[in-house]
Amino acid sequence: MTNFTPSEIIRIYGYVSDFMATRWNVGRGKRCKYLAVDVFFMTLSVLKKMEKTGPFSPTPLKSRHLHSKR
Repeated sequence: MTNFTPSEIIRIYGYVSDFMATRWNVGRGKRCKYLAVDVFFMTLSVLKKMEKTGPFSPTPLKSRHLHSKR
């Protein structure tokens, strides 16, 4: 799903796990239902998807806006 090897994911998570563990669900608000490691994996998936499409690729809103200016 992310095109990262398991060893790459473990290595990257090793760098950020202490930071995430001390700052995840801190405060008085509602607690997140997702674990920190789940959100980390979601972030990797999004970053990998952006690598393919590019951060400035047209979205449906942008393309609709461009076509309406005639």
